[in-house]
Amino acid sequence: MRCFFGILLMFGLAACAGPGLDDGQGYIDRITPDPAALARKAEENRLAQAERLPVTVRPPSYATPPNTATTQTVDPVAPVDPVAVDSTVGTPAKPEITPEGDGAISNSQDFEAAKAKDSIQSDAQKLKDLKDNYEIVQPGKTPTRGTGINLAEYALSQTNPVGNKIYSRFSLSASKAKRKCASYISADEAQIAFLNSGGPKKDRRGIDPDGDGYACAWSPNIYRALIGQ
Repeated sequence: MRCFFGILLMFGLAACAGPGLDDGQGYIDRITPDPAALARKAEENRLAQAERLPVTVRPPSYATPPNTATTQTVDPVAPVDPVAVDSTVGTPAKPEITPEGDGAISNSQDFEAAKAKDSIQSDAQKLKDLKDNYEIVQPGKTPTRGTGINLAEYALSQTNPVGNKIYSRFSLSASKAKRKCASYISADEAQIAFLNSGGPKKDRRGIDPDGDGYACAWSPNIYRALIGQ
């Protein structure tokens, strides 16, 4: 009887123990992670995090710090600077100064070029030459008008109001005078022609029928208003 219960107890313990450590189902592999898989997973996480971060791009620096070697290391990925770089000092090379003349661009604004070309003595000589060749041009006689009639002067010399008869005229109709006035470009031209033909006392052209001394629609008031008369 004891043997029977001992056999039953052994079978019960074997059933509760479950699969062993080396039962062929990969138990060891399930509890021990693969190092290569862990490294690959960490790299994937790092790349995913880097894609979410903002990227800051800095321009390449071509200047060599003081007290360092003059040999430069050029990054093949960095863009090429269009400014020429002096490899002896690591700083942008100074552009060559083009001399003036023959249509070249003037370099008078470049201090080094001006200093190399001119001196205090040469500037003093230039100033002396300018003073020696200085010439004062006296103004000549002002040109006169071809007609010799100054309408502004005539307007200011008259005190007679427009339409007030002071000169005798032949009986001329206003309509005839109006047709003659239409042949002039402006009232100023008619007044000049009127004065050149004996006006204001005589009206040989028949354009001042009212005898006020003002032909057609010309008026001296515009000139009088300029000086407040």
